[in-house]
Amino acid sequence: MKTFSKMLAMVLVAFGMFSAANADEKVIFADDFTKVRWGHSGGLAKPELVAGPKEGQKAMKLVFDINGKTSSYPQVQRYLNPKYPFPENTKVIVEFDVKIERVNGTLNLAVAGVNFGDFVSTKMPFLDDDKWTNVKIEISPRKGKTNVSLDRISINADVRKVAKGTKVNFLLANMKVYPAAK
Repeated sequence: MKTFSKMLAMVLVAFGMFSAANADEKVIFADDFTKVRWGHSGGLAKPELVAGPKEGQKAMKLVFDINGKTSSYPQVQRYLNPKYPFPENTKVIVEFDVKIERVNGTLNLAVAGVNFGDFVSTKMPFLDDDKWTNVKIEISPRKGKTNVSLDRISINADVRKVAKGTKVNFLLANMKVYPAAK
């Protein structure tokens, strides 16, 4: 399938305290998508659960309908209450599997940034459509702060260059958040 650049939308997290297989990855929040727990904007309908990247796994699927307006930023997000303060002077890893399926139209999505907690922003990598991709985003404490304060995670796409009426399936699976190994 055609590779499209700079992209997309989605968000993370449900409660859970787990320990990962790797001792350096003490998972603070994780979501295996047995339920849908996200708010969204730009979606045609409520998210649904579908098959994930591996047998037995679940994924969340949301259909976005791009309206082509400058003010439109399709997004999925999850608020956490209370917000979780990670250890001081520790970077945080947000990891998930994501897949984009083009329904119609032409995709040319530009990265708007990914916001975590108090508006720390980073960029998503380029993605191939119709292919599951594992994404790891490293978050550093905000300038002037000593730790990452996680009260929400949201991923959004700048769709100003996307043709009006383009529909995109966005799928997300295997989300987890953990302190980076020092």
